[in-house]
Amino acid sequence: MLAAQLFGTTGVGILVLLAVAQDQSALLHVALVLALLAPLALIAFIRLSEDVPLPERAKLLKKEAAPDQASGVDKAALSESAPLSNQAPSAERTPFSGQASPSEQAP
Repeated sequence: MLAAQLFGTTGVGILVLLAVAQDQSALLHVALVLALLAPLALIAFIRLSEDVPLPERAKLLKKEAAPDQASGVDKAALSESAPLSNQAPSAERTPFSGQASPSEQAP
């Protein structure tokens, strides 16, 4: 698509140069119309080249964000839930080891 955009830009440039050299305003108008249509052609190409149409893509995104209907579990809530261990988090535990700090040990 980049090549098509470059050919279009080159065509507009050539038309502008010809319009000035030959003193024909009609060529300048054609160049202006081509320059204004180029972004629309790019948008149309991008929309047509997508694998999944936009409405179907929106449905897929909604389905992924919805809770799991089979198990009744909200996947988003699971990612925000408490730690997986049964123990409550303790400030006295040393990081990564799971062992009690020296102040917690019996005398």
